[in-house]
Amino acid sequence: GYSLDYLRVIRPEANQVKHVRLVAGLPEGWQVAAIRSRVADLTPGIELQPGSTTEIAIVVAPQSQGPIRFPEPVPLERGAATLRGHVLDVATGKPVEDAEVRLISSTQERETREIAGRAVVTRAYMRANKTRTNADGAFAFDDIKDGAHRLSVSHPWYFAGCNTHPLCEEIVLEPNQKIADLRVALQRGGIIRGRLRDKDGQPIAGARLVAEHEDLAGGNAGLTTSEADGRFEVRSLPAGRFLVRVEPRMGVPEWHRAVYYPGVADRDDAEVVAVETGTATEIELREREVPIATIRTTLSGPEGFRVDTMWLAQPDTKMLVAMKVAQDGTASVTDLGEARYAIAARATAAATSLAAYQVIGVVGGDYDVPMLLEPTATITGRIIVDRGGVPPVNSVEVEAHWIDGSLRLDPMGPDRVTVGPDGAFTMRDLFGRRLFALSGLPEDWRVSAVRAGRSDITSGVDLVPGSVTEITIVVAQR
Repeated sequence: GYSLDYLRVIRPEANQVKHVRLVAGLPEGWQVAAIRSRVADLTPGIELQPGSTTEIAIVVAPQSQGPIRFPEPVPLERGAATLRGHVLDVATGKPVEDAEVRLISSTQERETREIAGRAVVTRAYMRANKTRTNADGAFAFDDIKDGAHRLSVSHPWYFAGCNTHPLCEEIVLEPNQKIADLRVALQRGGIIRGRLRDKDGQPIAGARLVAEHEDLAGGNAGLTTSEADGRFEVRSLPAGRFLVRVEPRMGVPEWHRAVYYPGVADRDDAEVVAVETGTATEIELREREVPIATIRTTLSGPEGFRVDTMWLAQPDTKMLVAMKVAQDGTASVTDLGEARYAIAARATAAATSLAAYQVIGVVGGDYDVPMLLEPTATITGRIIVDRGGVPPVNSVEVEAHWIDGSLRLDPMGPDRVTVGPDGAFTMRDLFGRRLFALSGLPEDWRVSAVRAGRSDITSGVDLVPGSVTEITIVVAQR
């Protein structure tokens, strides 16, 4: 009975790590229990390799069941090959005891079942054996069949040594081959552990806790699920500064309901948790009651206007909700938590492009927000070099970020246009306050200024409805 509202791949500007998130739609009482590939647990996240295709399974379960315990993979076929080795601490060279080591076949196998006269694949898997290292850090896989394999090594205190994605080379075992001492070096990490309680001090089970980098561009570093007594551990964290976020228990995250350590709704009010390599940091976190709000909007504008799109976003968390507009121009969104929201609508009347927007902070209760559709603005401009010359405009795009102070409002990214060979560009259908930037510039170039006539608009400019503004983007070598 669950439905997928949308699946978004977000590319933060500061890096190229992609985060895949299931956003909404599970019935109350259900949760995302795990995210897995065929043999690896990807719940803490996955770094996607350029050009790769990765198949994942998002596992859901009734909340009362807690985390899913997966059956062991099909064991490797027996043979005459042997693979033995040691797991070591990369910094000290000392053995790592009790690390889980998996040897995974690179060959994908399939099980089929006849349904309605057709052979349907019911399971795809890779065979794997697992063992644990002893006090000397030693592990052994004896009497296994030859072929291509990958090695996966994990330990609560360390970063994973490798996995089934193309982050390490295959180990190809020849018939009867004996590899006697393969060395695997692990880098030590840190742990955030503690207990999650409700406002009355009772433990909360089955909640998802995420350790995210203090710098938003860093994304999530790890996550876990609280146990029956409310205890949790976020493991294998790099040294650094993190915020701990608790996501709602009723299924996939409703981002506006997230609570940050030590029990606040606003990310800016969250307390930083410092993690050092090889240490465990203890915290206690309490959920709080979140006030519920409803936003009702009424669109007005030129006679005969037609709404193309309308959405509400919570820029801090990238929550995005499509709003359905009634024939009388009204739309509403309910079940909103305390936060700042951006609302935008695009429409047309005859041949005129229209837009309406509002930024509103809510705490709880009902909010009536009138929105007037007005003609959109146009920007024309050119890129020039600070001290003369030809700017490097090949594959360069101009970005117009919708902003409110220092906050970028559009969760789908900025409006953008490709620059012409002469550095000229035109951007239409814009509204609100815009910050202009360039993407695709060579690394040794930067934007030094943005000007409109004699005015410096590098930090942004408020666009007048229906206006045409000419700007100049000045670039210089670093």
